[in-house]
Amino acid sequence: MNNLARSFAELFYKPFFFLGIVMSDALFFFTWGFALSAISDTLNIHVLLFGAEKTLPLFLKVLLLILTFYIIGFLLYVIFQSIAWWLANNINNNHPPLKDYFFHFLKINILWGFLFSLLSIADLVFSIREKAFGGESLSSLITVLFGVVAVFAFLSYPKLKINGAFTYPLSKSLMVVFICAALFFVALWIQSPLSYLGQPLGDILSFIIVFPVLALIRVYALKVLG
Repeated sequence: MNNLARSFAELFYKPFFFLGIVMSDALFFFTWGFALSAISDTLNIHVLLFGAEKTLPLFLKVLLLILTFYIIGFLLYVIFQSIAWWLANNINNNHPPLKDYFFHFLKINILWGFLFSLLSIADLVFSIREKAFGGESLSSLITVLFGVVAVFAFLSYPKLKINGAFTYPLSKSLMVVFICAALFFVALWIQSPLSYLGQPLGDILSFIIVFPVLALIRVYALKVLG
């Protein structure tokens, strides 16, 4: 817990980097929603059409839309999240060149992006099959697999190594994952009722609560595992 307290304090010792992380996350979520909403709407329409017609051209178009969605999403993620993690490194007095850090971040996320895309496509295919032909739902299993991949991806970021999860003692990895997950879900729990306040007040208060917590999570993970 000392590392968590020190991480919290260091956010305010280096406010420029702290605000930079918050803005990187805010821009990521704003750009993600703006850039991908049109593709998502079109995708949903084609999924419904395929559910009614079940033709090969519609199925291929659904897959193409999914591919487009995840390529754009992947690029947005890598750009904004590499900056956020790079700034968190600077708060921890680690100053890698931004260009080098970006390409290392891009490289390790190719695997994670591929796995997330594969799981998303599998989830969609099984969902369509379930609606069209019935059968057992696999959504719970896929959700668990999403969580497992997310944990391995998160543990790869402190040292920018694919096998990052296996380079630390298991007890240390589990402790960091537990504390970071607890911080994240508590922030969401506090933020959830604020949505009823409407825009823009609810959005502003959510911004103030959630994004600083994401900054704290990065700085803490880097301090313990980096």
